[in-house]
Amino acid sequence: MLNSKAFTLVELLVVVAIIGILAAVAIPGYSSYKQNARVASVVSDLKNIHSALEAYRTESNSYPDDVAGGSTPPGLAPFLKSDFFTSDTPVGGRYDYNAQPVWGEVSIRIENATYITDDAGWEKVDGVLDDGDLGGGKFRNIADGKAYVVSEDIY
Repeated sequence: MLNSKAFTLVELLVVVAIIGILAAVAIPGYSSYKQNARVASVVSDLKNIHSALEAYRTESNSYPDDVAGGSTPPGLAPFLKSDFFTSDTPVGGRYDYNAQPVWGEVSIRIENATYITDDAGWEKVDGVLDDGDLGGGKFRNIADGKAYVVSEDIY
C-alpha cells in the first residue's frame, strides 16, 4: 500500500472546479458593486455641484456665466474642489457647466462617460436624483447615451 502525502489528480481537479464555480458566482456581483459605487459617487458629485451653484446664487443673485467644457465656472472655486471640473468623473469623462439664460436653465453635462454607457446605469442615477425617467425631469438623456444633464430652472 502506498503511503503518499501528495494530492491525487482528481482531488486537485475538484478543488480547481470549486474555485472556478466560486469565481463565476463572485465576478458578476463584483461588477454590479463597482457600478453601484460609481452611481453613488456621481450622485454625490452632482449634489455637491448643485449645492455650490445654489451657494453662489445666494451670494450673487445669479448663476455663474457659461464656461468651456472642463473649466471651473467663475466664482465656484470657494465651494468646490479646485479640480472638480478638470479631472475625470467617477463614470469617466468630464463635467461641463452650461448656463443658458435664454432657455432659462443651467446644466451640468457628463460628457463622454466610459463606465456607465447604457440607460440602465443612468436610470439608477436618475432614480436617486429625480424620477427615474431619462426622457424628462431634472436628469435626462440629451445625446443617445453620450451626455446627460442636470438642469435647474433659473426663472
